[in-house]
Amino acid sequence: MIRRPPRSTHCISSAASDVYKRQLLYSVILEGEDVKVISEAIRSNKTLANIIFYCSRMGAVKANTFFEALNTNTALTQLTVAESNLTNENGGTIGEMLKVNKKLIELDLSFNDITTEGVKLISEALKENKHLKQFEINYNGIGDEGAIIIGEMLKINSTLTKLSISGNKIGDTHV
Repeated sequence: MIRRPPRSTHCISSAASDVYKRQLLYSVILEGEDVKVISEAIRSNKTLANIIFYCSRMGAVKANTFFEALNTNTALTQLTVAESNLTNENGGTIGEMLKVNKKLIELDLSFNDITTEGVKLISEALKENKHLKQFEINYNGIGDEGAIIIGEMLKINSTLTKLSISGNKIGDTHV
């Protein structure tokens, strides 16, 4: 059952619209079989270009099902999974998806709980990925060590044109 979450300072209420047939917007709590049903549809969808899961609270286990579905998706170019309770557990699955998905060019994982361990797995995949151009991982918990890992990845990856890591307690000023 899909239901709306309580309002928060980061949540923006959105709904799927007939006007935006190539974009799926969610600001809902995904429960039970919701993520599984959406994931199955994503596996074979050939038209949906942009998905925004904002405040979905899907959590690590459900999110892994979704990211695995993106391994075979050939249409999606933009993905936001923000404030959705992602953790380091998702780092490996996101990394594997980034290794095989040749279409995704923008990924936003802001306002989750991904720390150094998860960033390491994602960064390893980004060393190989030649398609992603924009990556946002704002307000997670990557810290100084995670920033160093991202810096090492940037020495190898020449495809990224935008990287956003603000709000991650990096350095003395906690940028």
